[in-house]
Amino acid sequence: MTTEQRLRLFLVVCEAVAFAHQRLIVHRDLKSDNVLVTADGSPQLLDFGIAKLLSTRLDRSAGTGHRADAAHAHSRLRQPRTGPRGSGHGRQRRYSLGVVLYELLTGTRPLRFESRTAAEILRVVTEDEPPLPSAVISRTGSAETASRRGTTVARLKRELAGDLDYIVLKALEKEPLRRYASVDQLVRDIQRNLESLPVLARGRTITAYILSRLVRRHRAAVVTGAVVLSSLLAGLAGTAWQARVAGLERDRAQRRFADVRALAHAVVFDIHDAIASLPGATQAREILVGHALRYLDNLSREAGDDPSLQHEMGVAYGKIGDVQGRPEFSNLGRTADARRSYQRSPGAPSGRVSRSA
Repeated sequence: MTTEQRLRLFLVVCEAVAFAHQRLIVHRDLKSDNVLVTADGSPQLLDFGIAKLLSTRLDRSAGTGHRADAAHAHSRLRQPRTGPRGSGHGRQRRYSLGVVLYELLTGTRPLRFESRTAAEILRVVTEDEPPLPSAVISRTGSAETASRRGTTVARLKRELAGDLDYIVLKALEKEPLRRYASVDQLVRDIQRNLESLPVLARGRTITAYILSRLVRRHRAAVVTGAVVLSSLLAGLAGTAWQARVAGLERDRAQRRFADVRALAHAVVFDIHDAIASLPGATQAREILVGHALRYLDNLSREAGDDPSLQHEMGVAYGKIGDVQGRPEFSNLGRTADARRSYQRSPGAPSGRVSRSA
């Protein structure tokens, strides 16, 4: 049988135990040898020979030689009674069921004894902790165990690791108060494991654990959501990267623009004025004017609605016009060029060129 089939088989056994206990009958000899699985796969709990009646009102014949049919128990299970009566037997019963579950899942007993002396048994039971069921699967001989279940050792180990490890060890807690409060709680935890829901054995406050169970339960939706989320994150990352690149390009463009603006100002005002009075500087002034016009034309295409830049360019074009052909000014004699420069300079004095014309 597969692990899931074994768990469902164990659930019916647990319900048979609870059904008996509800009628104040404690089995007191719960072990795998006393669980018979019939040919049709129905488990039956046997050997009530040393069962104990918790009430003398019951017919004692129910406690001797009685066989609790687990299929019948499955349909009639109700909440087991709690209280001081039989509470010690209840704790022992949950431990015994834990031993049966451990053996059912791993094929081995939870504890190992070097000898059968009373001292050795007492020492092991009180001091030794059972290994995790998933860890036991890695031992020699597990290949045959896995093969009988139609799986591999690695896959069987993954099936037991996590929730089932926690469930089994909680049932086998040495401190009785740390075990499941009832068989019903053990049953519910196994059912929740089969349904990929969070189990009590893990604790309810572990957020990461609960999320992992939700992921397992809704695997298809989570995978789809993860793909969509990954696409969105990739898109956002790409957009952010493009925005960053665009920002860097914009910053570089602004720096280049500022450099060109400063250079045009230097050519038109500082350099030209420095060489204007030098003998034979006409050719140099021609070259400077040509470069200055190219700078100004480039700036004019990027000026946009910047009023300060527009004003600065207007003044610069007026300066170029003066150099090209302003009357009564040391000019290059290029009247037509000066007129065009003045037209691009709203602040230039009107009639500068017309008087010379």
